Amino acid sequence: MNLILKELFTNIKFIVWLFILVFLLIYAFIYPQSFSVNPARWFQVPRALPPSSDFPFGTTLLGQDVFKLTPLALSNTLLISFIAGAIGVLIALVLGFIASFASRIINTITSIFIDIMCMIPGAPILMIILYAWRDKLTMPMIGLIFGAIGWTFSARIYKGLFEGLKTRLYIATSQYSGLGLLHIMVKDVMPYVIRFLMVNFIDITIWAIGNEVTISVFGAMKMDEVTIGTTIHWALQYQALHLGIWWWIVFPVLVLIITVTSIYNVTITIDNIVFVRRTKI
Repeated sequence: MNLILKELFTNIKFIVWLFILVFLLIYAFIYPQSFSVNPARWFQVPRALPPSSDFPFGTTLLGQDVFKLTPLALSNTLLISFIAGAIGVLIALVLGFIASFASRIINTITSIFIDIMCMIPGAPILMIILYAWRDKLTMPMIGLIFGAIGWTFSARIYKGLFEGLKTRLYIATSQYSGLGLLHIMVKDVMPYVIRFLMVNFIDITIWAIGNEVTISVFGAMKMDEVTIGTTIHWALQYQALHLGIWWWIVFPVLVLIITVTSIYNVTITIDNIVFVRRTKI
């Protein structure tokens, strides 16, 4: 463990991207706690000002400080996406395991269910659900809905992974010894899928970020809550680019891109050092 940590924290790429990620997480989740007034409220500051020393990211046509609006939007987008990632991984893991290790009838039913869900496009369903219930939804509830839709292809991958593990001698020994499915999953299977769990969590998280932005731009989201997607939506509604107020869109999008890139690079570096090299040894 000490050798792994030493190798991680002597990797320049990892340190740089980890620093950027931590900084952005502090900017998104801690910095907004210092606000005495909700930055999403309209007409708090002069309208349509370009970036300056007083307003580093400029202001919107609605009189909002973009530098203060962006972390609030980013925190909500990340909250939705992290919850979606956790829920999606959990559902995919459980269904993939059941489809591989349960009795033949349950195995078949679960496999058919997974295949059917894989064929149904997620974005239109999300748009319908979120638009119909948007007045009643909170950010965590939206994350749960994203997770309940985003697990499909991951479950297929887990099923294939578990089918391969099922042929291992120690798995067969556990089954013939009468051990329960939960014991087999936790003790025998989980050590081999931890690496994929981490990567899959990031995969679903990034998927949720993309879908949140897309659905919000179309106006099918809870529009009175600030996210990166709703920020872009209102900027487009008020013709920000046409009026030359480019900073209303550019800075939130740029911060989101850097956040996603840092999450990806930190994850890939951890995967390469902790899992790939350990496997080679």
